[in-house]
Amino acid sequence: MLSFDTHLRKRGITKYCVDGAIDPTTWRCTPLKILFLLKETWGYQGCETFHVGQQAPRWLNDKKRAISKSVLLAAVLTKAVGYNRPLSPTEIETLKADKTALRTTLDTIAWINLKKHSGNKRSDDAVIRSEGRENAPILREQIIELDPHVIIAGGVPSWACLTEDLGLFDTAVDWFRFGAIVRDGKILCRGNHPAAWAGGGFNVHQLHNAIFSVYRHAHPTP
Repeated sequence: MLSFDTHLRKRGITKYCVDGAIDPTTWRCTPLKILFLLKETWGYQGCETFHVGQQAPRWLNDKKRAISKSVLLAAVLTKAVGYNRPLSPTEIETLKADKTALRTTLDTIAWINLKKHSGNKRSDDAVIRSEGRENAPILREQIIELDPHVIIAGGVPSWACLTEDLGLFDTAVDWFRFGAIVRDGKILCRGNHPAAWAGGGFNVHQLHNAIFSVYRHAHPTP
């Protein structure tokens, strides 16, 4: 696999976040591999290079919205597949309060950002999309190596990059938000960013219903 160091140093970037599986060992053994394709890890400008798995437990403990929402959706989806039915809003709220279950789920997910380094302020969508194109070689190799069952693209640039810039799927897909489809054996879901408040926010109940519906169709009960 093309190393972060090789790729980013060619771009003149020496400090960045190495993202991917939160816990690579757990990821390899996870029955339902869920990858979140997001925008950027902001706020680490001037910091040394670090692995997302080093910071993610603290982010979850501090209830950072992006990681908390991502982990909750992954936990809900895992339960839904195990129960072979969607979860009710009440069940989702119960799971949301289960810190042990959420911490366990954190280690089962993967988290990739289009932009690998921090700036002095949050980037707008045009910058994020440009970074996705610049980092397409490494993003493509990350996804191939992780080989997830579900890819959740959080935000417009993440979905555009996934379906137009990486060359991983047989056709570019223009799909409405909060929907899921199957492409080349993988479930692709287009949602808002997990930290979003506007535009309907990151509705875990709605997203898990969309993803589970596609999953059940692809894996019918005998």
